[in-house]
Amino acid sequence: MSGISDEFINEALSYSKKKSLKPFFFASAAAAVALLFAIAAPWMFLKDHKTETMSFYLSIKNTEGMTVSDVSEIGFFDGGVKLIISDEENGGYKLLSLPHASSSTIIEIMSENHVKPLEENPDSIPRIWISLGDGRTVSPYLEYSAGNTGACELFGYEPEGEPSTELTEYISGLLS
Repeated sequence: MSGISDEFINEALSYSKKKSLKPFFFASAAAAVALLFAIAAPWMFLKDHKTETMSFYLSIKNTEGMTVSDVSEIGFFDGGVKLIISDEENGGYKLLSLPHASSSTIIEIMSENHVKPLEENPDSIPRIWISLGDGRTVSPYLEYSAGNTGACELFGYEPEGEPSTELTEYISGLLS
């Protein structure tokens, strides 16, 4: 009773339990599911986002409006807010009057809601401006700032992002 037999010590040291692969399998499966979700979730969001943006553009494009061939025919100081869409097929511009729009509301929406990240090739996006009726023009594809405001002109630009959801909903509501 004075000690432990060497035979028991050797047996304890040589004993090894056969490890199960079940915890490894479940951990690997959980990591695979998490990776799949991390890849699929943004893709699903972007898909819906593109559909929303394209439906907004198509609603603008299919709305009847006046076509002009020259910028001088637009009437920047007529007091009316209007969407101006470049019509590359005909070489002119399509004007969509927004009689119930308020230039101050548009500026407020554009100031408070930033453009969303651009998901499309900038070259595929038609150039769109908003004439505020007081000589100023802005684009829904640019952050609102003094540097992104034209004076009686349709300035050239590279889109910085997609129009905010708030602006697209406001304009779509005016067109419907």
